[in-house]
Amino acid sequence: MSLTPFRLFVVAGEPSGDQLAGRFVDTLKQLLAPRPVEVVGVGGPRLAGHGQRTLLPLEDLALMGFAEVVPRILRIRRHLRDVEEAVRRIRPDLLLTVDAPGFNLRLLGRLKDLAVRKVHYVAPQAWAWKEGRARALPTLCDHVLYILPFEPAFFARFGVSGSFVGHPVVEEPAQAPDGLRWRAAHAVPATRRLLCLLPGSRRSEVTRHLPILREVVRDLAVDHADLGVVVPTVPSVEALVREAVAGWPVPAEISTDRTNRFDLFAACDLAIAASGTVTLELALATCPTVVMYQTSALSAWLARRLVKVRYVSLVNLIASRPVLPELLQEDCTPVRIAAEAQALLDDPDEASAQREAMARVVRSLVPESGMQPSEAAVRAALGPLLPDLVDGAVLPGSAPELRQLPAGGRGRP
Repeated sequence: MSLTPFRLFVVAGEPSGDQLAGRFVDTLKQLLAPRPVEVVGVGGPRLAGHGQRTLLPLEDLALMGFAEVVPRILRIRRHLRDVEEAVRRIRPDLLLTVDAPGFNLRLLGRLKDLAVRKVHYVAPQAWAWKEGRARALPTLCDHVLYILPFEPAFFARFGVSGSFVGHPVVEEPAQAPDGLRWRAAHAVPATRRLLCLLPGSRRSEVTRHLPILREVVRDLAVDHADLGVVVPTVPSVEALVREAVAGWPVPAEISTDRTNRFDLFAACDLAIAASGTVTLELALATCPTVVMYQTSALSAWLARRLVKVRYVSLVNLIASRPVLPELLQEDCTPVRIAAEAQALLDDPDEASAQREAMARVVRSLVPESGMQPSEAAVRAALGPLLPDLVDGAVLPGSAPELRQLPAGGRGRP
């Protein structure tokens, strides 16, 4: 007798959400096997690999900022209507909205009356700004999947039903980061100082940050004649990065290989990184890090009036203290950055203390169950549907040992 397919409607409104949703579907299919899973909705190439035919172009939802959104308001409204109609027509077993709160929370608001289980994956950053989104969540969805350990306590104040399922970053490395492995593969001596520069993945970030980093490299090279520089980047800005680093005082190696990036981070003595999720990836590899960020004067002015948190880097937010130096806006100068970098390069005790704090942060990103975040997310998302669908077995690869991931660190002497 054939089993009735489980119908999952996913709305992943940006590339990172597509990746997260893809891993969710991978795990869901394993957990529900042999029952088939049908995936419909909005997504990118990762969800397309599961047979999802996206209802609209992903780039239409992957928008940031007032200037990008305003010209497309009418198109976004049409997309909201079309996706709402599709959900009502299909009546899935589970509606999973992933991140993209500007679109997804509006969609959930339009579907309040629909009696299907609704789960939102990646809570809106209401703890930083737009607290009204936290107040609205209990009326918009049945459950929220948190990826940061401080979020359950924050959202509980607003009556939100949710579960901390762990951060997807701990699930990314296929094996523990090994710096010596990367150095051997790239013929970099174990004794050579290696500096990792991460200026950001947007053109505006690259053009603002690389001129500053050029001067930082010049300053550090004075005391470190053997300094090596590597700049991991993404294909969309690779040409811009290559042009910007041509003629630097220290030749910079450009890398677009994401598969071995954790080994690369573990191989480095220091990273200087634009604030973002990459700071958690560096923490997983326990690579000492200085955080930088500079934006337009108007954006900085608005942020200082709207954002309520003390820190910008996720490592510091989770630790509730300045584990990583943060040099922002007017403090984001070559002199200040070079001074913080020099301190970490010259003081083994300071670098070691930062690594230990990073390891504690990474361990806090794993759910208490010891499951992989994707399995914890699937089980929490299914919620009351779970007993009728699975027998409660834990999937192969659910790893309590994940809590030991960063314990050894860089694989350096």
